[in-house]
Amino acid sequence: MSIVKRFSNIMTSNVKQLFNKSKDPMKDMTKYMRELEEDVRTVKGEMEALDSNRARRKREMDEYEEKIEKYERYSEKYMEQGKSRDAKIYLSKKEELMPKFEELKKVYDLEEDNAEKMKKIHEKLLMDIEVLKSTMNRITVDEGKGFSKVEEVQQNVDKMVCRAEAIEEINNLSNSKSDLDKEFDELLRQDSNN
Repeated sequence: MSIVKRFSNIMTSNVKQLFNKSKDPMKDMTKYMRELEEDVRTVKGEMEALDSNRARRKREMDEYEEKIEKYERYSEKYMEQGKSRDAKIYLSKKEELMPKFEELKKVYDLEEDNAEKMKKIHEKLLMDIEVLKSTMNRITVDEGKGFSKVEEVQQNVDKMVCRAEAIEEINNLSNSKSDLDKEFDELLRQDSNN
């Protein structure tokens, strides 16, 4: 998923340094806001594509499951009638479908997990945008009162870091690790090292 690469840039960038060393924090925050908004649009598009794939995969799984159940019923019916030869034919047809069904189920479960992760990424990006908007509004108001821009930005960046750590804790609760989970955990570890 392409957003994972962009998300890693967001998570690994040292926002504290960006705003602390900036000669124009408002300009940098505005630029960062545009990047976050673009990421939100990208995540939304990826989520829609993932939902479409999951729906298609679910229909395909349902078709296989229906066939498997049908063959199971036929084999049971023939066994009741004492026609074991015919029952075996339907049992073998059922067994032929099982590997494909299991493969579809595995992919579907992975897509479900990835959809949940994408939802978390989407929520985090929206939360970051709100924090940044709030910070920018306070800086604009506080400029007239003489407050330090950098101190305000630093406080909000600290809040964003705390939220990122909370997301990491949520992800650590998951027992099964998909590829997206592993990448997300690595990104959070890298972010905490910065």
